Amino acid sequence: MNKLSQIISNYIETNNLTLREFADKCSLSHSYIAKLKNGFDPRSKHLIHPTMDTIVKLSNAMNIDVKELLLKSGYIDNNDNHILIDTQIPRDLKEIGIEYLELAKEMQDKEIPPEDIKKIISILKKDGK
Repeated sequence: MNKLSQIISNYIETNNLTLREFADKCSLSHSYIAKLKNGFDPRSKHLIHPTMDTIVKLSNAMNIDVKELLLKSGYIDNNDNHILIDTQIPRDLKEIGIEYLELAKEMQDKEIPPEDIKKIISILKKDGK
């Protein structure tokens, strides 16, 4: 079980939620939450790598800051907030970078589609070079 799996399991248990109730709270399917809770897909036995959109939905549902969830899950380093190079890191998080997480969260809260957020951040990164 990975750190994110433990966080999800603890949250569900502490709040006396069913898997379906937590899934509804996250706006994710209960089968996907089950995979995240287990840390792998039971059919393929592959590890589950949540997207940044999923991380944001989880953090909103658990009422914790995205950065805090990333720290607790081990996706970013606690000392200097550098993204850790690890197979557990969500693929799109590697590309976004920690300095853009707060911006991405704010845009997500304003219901900007994830594809648009990625495009905006990509443009900002190009302009920032």
